[in-house]
Amino acid sequence: MATYLTINGINLKVIPDIDTDYQMRMAELDYIGQNGSYTVGLGNKGRLLDFDVHVRPKDVQTIIKLKDNNKVVKVVSKSKAAYNGKYRIKKFTSKEKLKHFIFTIQLQEHTAFNKTTKTFTNWKVTKKIN
Repeated sequence: MATYLTINGINLKVIPDIDTDYQMRMAELDYIGQNGSYTVGLGNKGRLLDFDVHVRPKDVQTIIKLKDNNKVVKVVSKSKAAYNGKYRIKKFTSKEKLKHFIFTIQLQEHTAFNKTTKTFTNWKVTKKIN
């Protein structure tokens, strides 16, 4: 079975299919000063899409334009899995076969993190009970 994707306007036929992996939520605590302030970043790293694309030699240069790592690309799919969205290219490799090239592409869903800053100015000193 094949899936059809459009990445930045380039139509791709994915063979055999796309492997998806949902990444876990992540939280970061960054301390800002001596008063106990910190910034919390919470967000979902999003889906990780892993797939192979078979390309004829005449279309290789078009696909190579996507190779710029850390570039955000727009993905459109008519698949019921709804892969539509913005992704960053994590991996992009190629190998040559008899009459075509195979590109292995891995995309990480691009999401914005929610950021919150909290400040604690009221410090309490507690007595240690023996």
